Amino acid sequence: MKTRHFLLSVWLGIFSLAAGAEQNEFLDVEKITINVINMHFTAGATDVPYSVIRKICIGSQAYLLLLGSRDGPILGLSASYKDGKPEQCKFLPDGTAKSVK
Repeated sequence: MKTRHFLLSVWLGIFSLAAGAEQNEFLDVEKITINVINMHFTAGATDVPYSVIRKICIGSQAYLLLLGSRDGPILGLSASYKDGKPEQCKFLPDGTAKSVK
């Protein structure tokens, strides 16, 4: 139940940010992705479906987005930290994102 409330809060926060913008634009998740980690687990003779962690850029803050599969449901969202501090990111002129060092 807490997970549903958390995910609802995340989506409401994202939509409220978009609603406050002068022009609503939808970005392709590929363009705001900084890194992707694919995970596949094997437990004994059983394969567990893989998960995907995407590091995405929203505003100037990097976030880790856990997906159930490549295009599966969102399982979690967390701020990304680097050296104990929130990781910053920026958008390049071509619309893609990258980490700020």
